[in-house]
Amino acid sequence: MKFGYVKFLVLGVLALTAAGCSSNPLVGRWTATNSGGGVQTTVTMTLGGGGNADATIVGMGACTGTMTFTGATWTSTATAITFAGMSTCAGMVMCTIAGTTVNVDCSMAGNLNATSGTHSYTLSNSNMTLVVDTSTFTRAS
Repeated sequence: MKFGYVKFLVLGVLALTAAGCSSNPLVGRWTATNSGGGVQTTVTMTLGGGGNADATIVGMGACTGTMTFTGATWTSTATAITFAGMSTCAGMVMCTIAGTTVNVDCSMAGNLNATSGTHSYTLSNSNMTLVVDTSTFTRAS
């Protein structure tokens, strides 16, 4: 598995692990399926109106296991999400690619876990589609 793909996964998760007020259209559950380099995962983020946020990465196809991230904070404007803090990670995703098993655990994700920064976002489709930088998420029911 390419390190850049893992970084993309973690940044995608962390970009959404922040919370705003309950009237913020970002509050809710968001999902995305990511594929690349033989790795396929589903990312689910739950953004609470009180500032809490959870994210889960679940392996699919040649990948199994689950990683969870909790503890970051965020604020937003109409076009940007700014987040701070560190997420706490638990779990591991294991992928078998070309006969080789690659484990992505929290020690690997921990190096990518700095969540400080501002990312652009857009909402579309009656607030059902969220694009953060280049990652597309769909509001979950």
